[in-house]
Amino acid sequence: MRPPYRDDYNAYIVFPSAPGAVTNLTVEDVNSTSLMVSFSTPLSPNGQITRYDILYVQVSSDLQPLMGEEEQTITIQPDEMEMFSEIISRLTPFTNYRIRVVAFTSIGQGELTIRFGVTDPDASSPPTNFRSVTVTSDSVMLEWAYPETPRGIIQGYIIQYHRTDMNTNNPQLENITLTTDDDDSSQNFTISGLIPFTSYNFIVRAYSFGSDPFIVHLGAESVELVIVTGEAGMYVCTVLVSIGCRMALFQG
Repeated sequence: MRPPYRDDYNAYIVFPSAPGAVTNLTVEDVNSTSLMVSFSTPLSPNGQITRYDILYVQVSSDLQPLMGEEEQTITIQPDEMEMFSEIISRLTPFTNYRIRVVAFTSIGQGELTIRFGVTDPDASSPPTNFRSVTVTSDSVMLEWAYPETPRGIIQGYIIQYHRTDMNTNNPQLENITLTTDDDDSSQNFTISGLIPFTSYNFIVRAYSFGSDPFIVHLGAESVELVIVTGEAGMYVCTVLVSIGCRMALFQG
């Protein structure tokens, strides 16, 4: 409570009231799981500030709170400083958050100030439904679906493969880098130039860029496929979605 003040004729007592809004509120990304919230004291504190609350919640792309998401609160005790900063951690990568900050006096809650922030991208989960579609004596068509949890804008995929009979501790990997338009449709690619009647190991992973375009996030590896190419000039198996496989003659 402020002390009474006096003019030439009357004495007045100033009672505290709810504070005004905090000022200079900013939200900055720190990494894929943290945001930094900074703000200054209200221009009109209207009394002794007793605490500040930072409220945050995950929101959708249209900045509306997600169904079932509860708003979390961090409380900051005031001190002599006029500028405050707090890091919110343990967030979800590549996700929008609504941040609200409010000051309190003994009278109650002040005006809320709102900002939005987004965490940095991170490595995506593995591509799903990785499988072979067609196998011939010297080629394999592979197919896969979008990662269940992208954690960034998918720029493309990397296929890695090697012969199964190579040194398993240090196999000679072949790498194929593909670009994509980030749609969530199934992807496929045919690898040719393989050796007939030979076992190969295949994996695929997504990649995305970080907030810095020079940072590349390699996603988790898919399940590993072990595929044996067909014998030259022999029947080979073509894998179908509905009936498993059918026999087709390949002229090797």
